[in-house]
Amino acid sequence: MDDDELEPVELYLQSQSKPGTTVSLSLDDARYFRVWKADGTQLLGVFGGSGDPVSSVQLDPETDGPVMTVYLEALAEASASLILAAVDAGSTRPSSSTDAAATQAVADFIDLVVEGVKDADEVKIGGTVLINADNDNGSVMTSRIPAKRDFEVVPGDPLAQRENEDDMTRIRLRGPTPLPNDQRQVRLTWQETGRDRIKVWTTQTKSQAALSSGVTWALGQKPPEVFVEGLLEGDDLRKIGMKPELLDAQSAVLRDDEARLTVAPVLQKLEVKIGQGTAPGLFQPDPQQWDLISWAGGAPGVHAGNFQAEAYRGATVGRPRFVQNVHHVNNRPGGKGITYSNDQPAKSYDFAAPHAGQTLRDAHDDPPFYTFNEHTSGTSIRKVEATDSPWSRVTTIIPPGDVIGTVDVTLKFDLWVVWEWLDDGSIWTLGKTEWNVRFNGSLANNPVAFNALAGNANNPSTGFGRTNVNPTVLSGPDANAVHGVWT
Repeated sequence: MDDDELEPVELYLQSQSKPGTTVSLSLDDARYFRVWKADGTQLLGVFGGSGDPVSSVQLDPETDGPVMTVYLEALAEASASLILAAVDAGSTRPSSSTDAAATQAVADFIDLVVEGVKDADEVKIGGTVLINADNDNGSVMTSRIPAKRDFEVVPGDPLAQRENEDDMTRIRLRGPTPLPNDQRQVRLTWQETGRDRIKVWTTQTKSQAALSSGVTWALGQKPPEVFVEGLLEGDDLRKIGMKPELLDAQSAVLRDDEARLTVAPVLQKLEVKIGQGTAPGLFQPDPQQWDLISWAGGAPGVHAGNFQAEAYRGATVGRPRFVQNVHHVNNRPGGKGITYSNDQPAKSYDFAAPHAGQTLRDAHDDPPFYTFNEHTSGTSIRKVEATDSPWSRVTTIIPPGDVIGTVDVTLKFDLWVVWEWLDDGSIWTLGKTEWNVRFNGSLANNPVAFNALAGNANNPSTGFGRTNVNPTVLSGPDANAVHGVWT
């Protein structure tokens, strides 16, 4: 059989000189092992996954010998003796022998079992570990940011801060049952090849110091399980390799296993696309008011900015949300937003006092999140979408008579995607991008008109950066409540 999970055992079937000699192969405990021939024929153990085990079988030295290799499969942590016995049926008195008494067949195996992951998927799909940045420890939160994140909790902290921890991934370490005077060992290693970072503990409450990669135990002292804590989410999937090894007395590797891990959520997409056909233009919401709006030119319902973000979360909990900040840049000479063709004083566009010159939070009904047309979807890959259509009221800056005003103001937006834990409401920043709307054109009267210049545009994001730095502004007044004014 071609299976590196099975243990080969060589049996020496000596040529029999006496007629009527029988050779048998038996297991003294066949409940937890199966024995197979090289051609895939099962000899001993439980057949078909249920029923009483077959513990003995007769072999034919003429067809199976003189040397026969069988393969031992362990179904659980156990040990058993594999016994080869020969009995002759002489005319005077039968005799028997067991070829060096018994061939001890100890199951040399090691198995790493990732919580919630099938054995066949441990490498190609892998397990997920949630970044442990929430607030199970119960610290004070400001604008949804914990004073102490869970990955900052250490064994010396009070048990009250550690006992509610529920974001670690449990990994079982299965191996053979130790024999008397067993000198085998178990070594556990892991390698972080991407952005991900982890810690490994022997208890979920961090009651002992964290382990180091390469930690080695005597077989009888290995922990039954370890708990993996996410310290930093990855930039791709399956970048952490974890390997347990079963070692002999000389530290040679007898068996090993492997699993791949991903610290999630992994930000895979963050972008702002511009609505088809949209560009800043003039709009009259009522007979007395004029606005410069970013969605001019688009079909009904098309917005200027369309936000999209995706994060791989695997089996982890929570969801992605947007946080947006906004500030203004006046691009005309002297730091003004509009200058005129006559001696009329130039004006600037900014938030109303006392917030002029500030960056403000751009939130709606669920601060600090940006929620306009927010929609989340997906399971293992969680998606969030929203829209934005910035505008500026320009009624007060329309020039008189034949005077021409030249407008050049940029509304700059910083857009973050954060991960929100639903149980305690804490957030963790995953990434950031930028986009802007530039109102640039000539403004005239009689009739009121806006003629776009070269810089007039809704400008999309250009890539994103992974960052865990908190958004600049999470609290304070909202930009939509303060409004922009021309002064």
